[in-house]
Amino acid sequence: MRTHPAQVLRSYYMFFMQLPWLPEFLFKAANFRAMTAALTRTSRPGTFSEQDFEHYREAWRQPGAPTGMINWYRALRTIGKPIGNPTIELPVKILWGAQDRFLASEMAELSLGYCPKGQLTLLPEASHWLQHEEPAAVSQALKEFFAMRDMSD
Repeated sequence: MRTHPAQVLRSYYMFFMQLPWLPEFLFKAANFRAMTAALTRTSRPGTFSEQDFEHYREAWRQPGAPTGMINWYRALRTIGKPIGNPTIELPVKILWGAQDRFLASEMAELSLGYCPKGQLTLLPEASHWLQHEEPAAVSQALKEFFAMRDMSD
């Protein structure tokens, strides 16, 4: 967000997640209605079935699950400037949905600046939930990436 100011607008929900107890309360309310609505609203039509949501609800009901998920966002406030060299020297494959409403595609391109051995695959029709929307493309990209890694060892 420091290098791409427009990302701040897309990340508004992260600021809400900093509050104590309220995000968890709303997360659990009405059998996780806000969460399933968010998934539906931010994905391609038909991406998630009611059976998918039942699996999600089962996982979200596990003790500590909502807090564990929200704590990822809460930890963001503790991140300062990078210490040392932020470059990732290992091969990296970035898969990104061009229709992502939360993360701008430019963020993926900026991330490549930290990954000299990085590759970006932009899926033009996918949103934030690209593994659900484009499972074959995601699987194929990962298979090709890992096959290349096996050959380079």
